[in-house]
Amino acid sequence: MLKTMRCGIWFRLLAALPLAAGGPSTAPNRQIIIDPWPAPTILTFDPRHPPQNMHLLENGDPGMADATAMIHWNSGKIRGKWDPGQHIMVVTDIEPVVITGHTEIRLPEDATEKLKEHELGHDTVYAAIWNQSAHKIADNVLRDMVGRHFSGEGADEAARQASAWGKAGDELCRRMNGVTDQIVQRMGVVSNRYDQITDHSRNPIESQAGAFQALKEQAELDKQTATRPAK
Repeated sequence: MLKTMRCGIWFRLLAALPLAAGGPSTAPNRQIIIDPWPAPTILTFDPRHPPQNMHLLENGDPGMADATAMIHWNSGKIRGKWDPGQHIMVVTDIEPVVITGHTEIRLPEDATEKLKEHELGHDTVYAAIWNQSAHKIADNVLRDMVGRHFSGEGADEAARQASAWGKAGDELCRRMNGVTDQIVQRMGVVSNRYDQITDHSRNPIESQAGAFQALKEQAELDKQTATRPAK
């Protein structure tokens, strides 16, 4: 199970100045900070009263335990200049965007060691995908945001400014949500394969070995995809 937080943005208008002739400036690469994947959070519950939202198995039954990758992103301020003559805002700076994540494991109080190790195997998968793929997926996603123009519509100046800022925020959200969605999708593919290999802890294979096998298979698929001739 995987969850993402969507948008969290602040705006700041630096000045109401005409835009320089010649269009937007060449945008530098914008920094995205990806925090290290921490140790999982482990929560326990009374097995007689399990949470109602437990992750479902393939047959539709609720699982005895689950491990959820929680991914969030947060940005600082979007800064920009407003041209009242053209009703256009140009983005001048975006504070670093921070992406964070962790695994939340839920276990019954009487969980066996094997079940606990299985859920920790999901965390191994999530952490490995995070370390291997998060930077690659996020690379340059905001590269051309600085310097972009957003037009404002409305009956008065305040409405036009709000319209332009809203468009800038929506674009940042769209890009960052795309990043987190790609990370979540990749985690889900490998995590599901891990469950197949281990049969949700029922197979005799050791959990960490199952996690490494799932990750290895994905790496081999990636290699095949990278070397496959383009059509």
